[in-house]
Amino acid sequence: MTESTATQPRERVKYTWPSIVVAVVFGLLYAYILWSAIGNLIELPKELDAAGAPWGLLVLDVALPVVVYAAAFWLGRRRPIPSRALLFFVGLALLACATVGSIAFVQIH
Repeated sequence: MTESTATQPRERVKYTWPSIVVAVVFGLLYAYILWSAIGNLIELPKELDAAGAPWGLLVLDVALPVVVYAAAFWLGRRRPIPSRALLFFVGLALLACATVGSIAFVQIH
């Protein structure tokens, strides 16, 4: 009898130093976006009336960088380094759009 492919152990993902450098550099960029979102979560309700602050949007702005980074990291784990970097970059573009949209929404209302 032969073993099916479902019972064979999966190959472990090996992280080389260039892939770690890519993850750390993009991690710092994502951390900057997270830091500004946390600042907005703390400072904006003081500027606007606390009852009128868009709480859902502020919490989403804090959660989104973590979720997008984790998704880009998970999706890029078995890909070559340029593809991994592209996934992180696309995530940053998504966060930039979300941040600009949040700022526009708060300024309009």
